[in-house]
Amino acid sequence: MRLFIEELLIFLSPSLCFVLFLLITKRDPRHKVHWNGKAIALFMAGLMLATLSFLYEGMVAPRDTGAYVPAHTENGVLVPGHFK
Repeated sequence: MRLFIEELLIFLSPSLCFVLFLLITKRDPRHKVHWNGKAIALFMAGLMLATLSFLYEGMVAPRDTGAYVPAHTENGVLVPGHFK
C-alpha cells in the first residue's frame, strides 16, 4: 500500500506544484481557464516521473536475496517460505 501511495504522489506532484503556483500567484486553481492546455502536459509529466521512478526502483532494488525456499514441513512442523 505504501508503494502505491508513493507512486500516486509522484504522479500527482506536477499538478500539485501547479496548484501551489496558482495559489502563490493569487489565482484560483478551481477556474478552468488556468488549466486549459496545461492538464495534458501535467498528466504526461506525472506519467513520466512515475515511470522513471519505477525504472529507478527496478535498477537499484537489492538482488542478493538468494534462492527462495518454499514453505514445507519438517518433522510435522510447517516451515514458512523464505529466502536462503
